[in-house]
Amino acid sequence: MAYALSWIMVAGGDSVMPPWVRAQFREASLIVRHLRDANCKSPDCAWCSEKNDPLRALSRWFGFDAFRAEPVDDMGCPLQERIVDETMRGSSVLGILPTGTGKSVCYQIPALSKFDKTGALTVVISPLVALMADQVQGMARAGISSAVTVNGMLSMPERQDALDRVRMGEAAMLLISPEQLRSNSVRSVLAQREIGLWVLDEAHCVSKWGHDFRPDYRFVSRFIKESSGDEAPAQVLCLTATAKPEVVRDIRDHFKSRLGRELLLLDGGAVRTNLSFEVRATQRGTKLADILDVIETKLPQVAPVRAYAETLGIPVEMANESLPSIWRLREMQQFIDVLRRDNTRLLGVRDLVDVLNAIPSNRWTDLIGEGIAALAKELANKAMPVPDLVEWFAEWTNDARGDQRGLLLLTAHRAKGLEFDDVVILNGGWDRPSKDEDPDAPRRLFYVAMTRARRSLAIIGEGHHPFVPDGEEHVLRRAAPDISDAADFPAALYQVPNLKTVDLSWAGRLGPGHPSLTAISAAKAGDPLKVVRDGSNWMMRDSPGASAWTHGQKLVASRGSQLPPRRGRCHRALAQGRQPGRVPGAPSPRCLGGDRAGARLRTRDQA
Repeated sequence: MAYALSWIMVAGGDSVMPPWVRAQFREASLIVRHLRDANCKSPDCAWCSEKNDPLRALSRWFGFDAFRAEPVDDMGCPLQERIVDETMRGSSVLGILPTGTGKSVCYQIPALSKFDKTGALTVVISPLVALMADQVQGMARAGISSAVTVNGMLSMPERQDALDRVRMGEAAMLLISPEQLRSNSVRSVLAQREIGLWVLDEAHCVSKWGHDFRPDYRFVSRFIKESSGDEAPAQVLCLTATAKPEVVRDIRDHFKSRLGRELLLLDGGAVRTNLSFEVRATQRGTKLADILDVIETKLPQVAPVRAYAETLGIPVEMANESLPSIWRLREMQQFIDVLRRDNTRLLGVRDLVDVLNAIPSNRWTDLIGEGIAALAKELANKAMPVPDLVEWFAEWTNDARGDQRGLLLLTAHRAKGLEFDDVVILNGGWDRPSKDEDPDAPRRLFYVAMTRARRSLAIIGEGHHPFVPDGEEHVLRRAAPDISDAADFPAALYQVPNLKTVDLSWAGRLGPGHPSLTAISAAKAGDPLKVVRDGSNWMMRDSPGASAWTHGQKLVASRGSQLPPRRGRCHRALAQGRQPGRVPGAPSPRCLGGDRAGARLRTRDQA
């Protein structure tokens, strides 16, 4: 009694009863449980009204005023509340709730309540590392830091830190896979703590009749029995969303025979009113368009739901969502691919730096390093699951692109799902469908490109445009370039380069302080540029004579129709409003927008 009363004086937080006290004076922990964890059901008891009431606990830990309204039991009580109440009263329960109805809360509230009242640990058995990491991260976002996971994806220091938190009484919940119960280090730590509740998430894995049977799940009851010794085993809470009648019988019989625990069945059924299914016939070439059509026409609530969720700080990931263009860079894609090799890992800043250091250093890896530095300010010494890291870098690259001041070159395909203040569409191949493509696909693709603009749209064509009537004033047509030293070539000489002849990464290979980089960064729309020939190469030079662009191969003479002179209209259109910025180290495409920029020296991929 003296030990029990002494511990109650300091109870709360990370104060737990020492294992030697529980071993030598077994009645001490029994007294504490009887005084603090048993509901006396008296309406005049302030302790039970405050500490043993499910609604009060829900409001305290998660800030909600009520449990989910559905499903309900036979008496009309929300089943989520009923499971929490029975578990807090000390019953062993088998709860069956449909997907998305809050099974996690059913064990989180009793676990936090037991830890607060008696210092007892709740052990949660979960089949997947990703699920465990998601639960820990979710509670952390709710301000609950007493949940710990131990799994094979942790480094040795991380694993030891997690085990120390359990041993020292800082953890209210330990989330592990059933295989971890065979680990000596885990067994040793569990022996140091009083176990108040065993939770088996995805409990259908216990049954041999279940669709996802795992033999190690049946080892859990054996471990509980062995670790309990002469004492009665701690209560058990089994949760699942899928359990046929034979699976339910098998689970209940298993724990009845192994532990002598009769599981109270609370069945919410398998009806998922929040899910619906629709089958639509489609073809390979139109599958993505059909999916987008369903999202836009059949699910108009998607955007409002996402906006509402983000205001609450809930991460949202939409299927097939377009990633920022920077992700398509070779270095960024390599960085993300390494992270995604195992989505179940927890990675810290040091791990990200190691991944980045394995990539040859250049201007782009420096940019990724800036992102890691920004993440380090948020993470400090903590780690994040890989999916959360990927989502974080997606948001960061969106912000990084928003801070740029230069032009972004995209194909129409790559521009899907993106929007920009000002869009310029360059002519090229719109009337030529790909192999096995719908003949009308180029027109639809051109429409996609046109609808990317928020503020202004410019369509630049050379000669007849397949989708725009001739003579339309909103179509900008460039004049032929003024080549100062081309007297020995025919007047109509030009070449339309492709990716094999245009060196798009030329400026990116130049060293810091190179005159050409200075010329590119200082150039503005409308600045005069001269197209000059340097041996077999063509170059663009600014007024002081610095090279702003180079063509790496010898031009091939060909004939084309002379374009009508409409000099100046294009660069004035591009100069209107704010000019989006340039990625450091990349060539500035806006240098090509002036009167003398040589409009015919371009690439089809700039469309």
